[in-house]
Amino acid sequence: LVGAFEMSLGLYGYTFSFLYDHVPLFDALRAPARLGIFVVFFLAVLAAYGHAALESVRDRGRRILLVAIPAVLLLEYWVAPLRLVPYPNTPPPLYAWLARQPAGVVAEFPMPTPEALPGNEPRYAYMSTFHWMPTINGYSGYYPASYVSRLEALRNLPDEVAMQTLKRDDVRYLIIHTSLYEPDRLGALLSGLSANPAFVQLGRFSDGLGAAVVFGAR
Repeated sequence: LVGAFEMSLGLYGYTFSFLYDHVPLFDALRAPARLGIFVVFFLAVLAAYGHAALESVRDRGRRILLVAIPAVLLLEYWVAPLRLVPYPNTPPPLYAWLARQPAGVVAEFPMPTPEALPGNEPRYAYMSTFHWMPTINGYSGYYPASYVSRLEALRNLPDEVAMQTLKRDDVRYLIIHTSLYEPDRLGALLSGLSANPAFVQLGRFSDGLGAAVVFGAR
């Protein structure tokens, strides 16, 4: 139980971190947290011992108390209904338009900062199934160092570091989702991109949430 729990901590623990650095193939495991299922298995065995102990208590009042205490503790794990977010089954105008364009690398903004992952990346990943172009956005249970470095470099778009990063990644389509920005930040961003000779505005489209401005690499 202890070993499985420690391993499930992944790179936040000691065992998996050591194996990740020194044993081949462990660096290919995407979600070590799933080792937590073994923690549940071992807890089930301990629960069986606990049930046997409860059965051995003869005093009726004490048995009721011993059953009531775990029941109250289980209330802590009461799961509230998940908030469902509607997603389209057909492409919004933005992605329908993008699917008809020449192939190229796509970058969608705002991108999250490393301390605020995953941000809107899951939505971008889903929407990419309408156009199937390569994208620098991504979502997974594991974030490689190269991805985190890219987020840092793009944090202050459209500064020079961010523009050089987009050029290095051969980005052809730059999408700005206007409804996801504060007005002041959006105005400065669009003005900066419009004044930059590396990109030209291609149009405005509905992205399913609001408006999106698309820039294309010159």
